Amino acid sequence: FDEPTASIDAVSEKKIFEHFLLLSKNQLALFITHRLTSLNLVDDIILLNNHAIEAMGDHETLLNNSLLYRELYFAYKKE
Repeated sequence: FDEPTASIDAVSEKKIFEHFLLLSKNQLALFITHRLTSLNLVDDIILLNNHAIEAMGDHETLLNNSLLYRELYFAYKKE
């Protein structure tokens, strides 16, 4: 998906993600997002910067090891 929930309400967004998680259970699924609130749904994150992989790992790993990820995450949380 590429921002499948950008224009819908929170309840509908939750239903879509619950359905997505059911469909993708025990399978590889690629989820592209600019919305950091969606990151709690994924096992691994690939952070792209200027068309290249900047960092990879789970949320905690990236918070601890990627300055760019940390900056993006905390800038988003301030909004």
